[in-house]
Amino acid sequence: MLKKTGMTIIIWLFNVTAFANQHIVLDLNPEERAFIVQNPIISMCVDPDWKPFEYLDQAGQHQGIGADLIRLVAQRVGLQLQPMQLTSWPESVAASKANACQVLSFINQTPARDNWLIFTDPLLHDPNVIITRQDQLFIPSLSTLRNKTLVLPRGTSIEERIRRDFPHIAIALVDTEQQSFAMVNDGRADLTLRSLSVAAYTIRKYGYFNLKVSGQVPEYTNQLRIGVTKDNPILRDILNKGIATITDQERAFITNQHIHIHVETARDYRMTWKVIIASLIILLISLFWIYWLIKLNRKLIKIAMKDPLTGLLNQEGIQRQIDQEIERTQYTRETFGIILIEVADIDKKNLLAIKNILINYTQKIDFVARWSTEEFMILCPCINAPKLKDQADMLYCEIKNINLADTFSFYMGATCYNNQESQETLISRAQQAVYLSNESAATGPSFIP
Repeated sequence: MLKKTGMTIIIWLFNVTAFANQHIVLDLNPEERAFIVQNPIISMCVDPDWKPFEYLDQAGQHQGIGADLIRLVAQRVGLQLQPMQLTSWPESVAASKANACQVLSFINQTPARDNWLIFTDPLLHDPNVIITRQDQLFIPSLSTLRNKTLVLPRGTSIEERIRRDFPHIAIALVDTEQQSFAMVNDGRADLTLRSLSVAAYTIRKYGYFNLKVSGQVPEYTNQLRIGVTKDNPILRDILNKGIATITDQERAFITNQHIHIHVETARDYRMTWKVIIASLIILLISLFWIYWLIKLNRKLIKIAMKDPLTGLLNQEGIQRQIDQEIERTQYTRETFGIILIEVADIDKKNLLAIKNILINYTQKIDFVARWSTEEFMILCPCINAPKLKDQADMLYCEIKNINLADTFSFYMGATCYNNQESQETLISRAQQAVYLSNESAATGPSFIP
C-alpha cells in the first residue's frame, strides 16, 4: 500500500557554533592525530556559485548548506578546510585533477571522479527533480523523452550520468545554475534536472513562475560527499569520523538557515500480493506521482509568491488574488476594492512598521502585498465604496502616527472594482488616486470610484 510520510525542516534555537562545541570524543588513532598536527590547514576546491548548497561570497568566504556542514565536520576533527579562490566549477574540478587542492567539496561520487578521488560517506541526501514549463505534462521517466533538449551546468555529475544512461537525450551546457533555469523558463530548452533544494531556491530568487516540477528520478538522488585526492586516504578516514557525529537535527538546522522547504513525500510499502495485476500497479503509481507533484508545485508556488523581506505577498502573488476576485465577482455580483500606498525615503525599520500596521488593521479576508520596493497594496474582498473609504482613512491615520517626525512621506489611493473591467484598468485607477493624493498634498487618501 502507499503510505504518506512528511519531512519538515525545523528552526532550532541555537547556532552552528553550539553544535561544533558539543563535547564529542572521536576515536582517532595515533597516525590520524599526527596527520592533524602536521596538516592543520587543508586546501579545498569548491563550487563558487551553487546556491544554496555552496558559494563564495564577496569576501571570498565559503557559504551555503554544504559549507556549513563541511565546516562543522572540520571543527569536530580539528582541521581547517581553506577554500581556493576560483571562479567556476569547471576550474575547481581542473584544479582538483591537477592535485592543486586536497579536497573537492560537496559532490556526488561518479565513475569518472573515481579516477582521481576517494570519497567520504554522504553529508546530505537531496532528490533531483525534473523542471519544465507549466504547459509540460507529467514525465514518468527520462526514457520516455524524445526530441527534447535537457540543459545542465557544465561539469556536473548529472551530465555524466545522463550521457551514460540516456544517450538519446540532447544535452545543452551552460555555465551556471541560474542559466539552466532561465533557458527552460524562456523556452530555449525543454527541461533541466536539478536538486530540489536548488530548484526551490532558484525559482524563488529569480521569479521563474513559469516553471514547475514535472517528475523525479529517484535513482539519481544526490548523495553529497567530500572528495579527497587518492594520495590522502587518512584524510578521508578522519573526515568520515567527523561526518559520523552529525545528527539529523543538525542537518535540519543547517539546511533551514539557507532554504525553508516542507516537502510531502510518499513511499511505496506494497505487500507482495501476486493477485494484483500489473496494469493496476502502474495506475496506482501514476496517480501517486501526480498527487505528489501537485502538492510539491503548490509549495514551490507559495515560496515564489512571497516577498523575502516582509513575508507579504509579492506583486505576482497579489495579481493572482485579484484575478481570482474578479472571477468570483462574475458570479456573486459583489464588489471589492484595492488600496495602494506609496512610501518615499523609507528605511527598513519603518517599512516593517507599516507592514505590521497593514497586517493588524485589515480584515482576515484581506490580502496584503508589497507591490514594489516602496509600495504596498491591500485587496479588500466583499466591500463597498463607503466601507473602503473608511478602511483607507483608518490605515492612513495609523501610518501617520508612526511618522510624527516626518521621517518619510506617503500617499494613498483607493478604488472599487467596476464590473467587467480588467485588472490593469483597476490598478491604473488606484495609481491615479495615489498620484492625486500626492499632487493635492492631501491629508488623507484619495478615492476614485
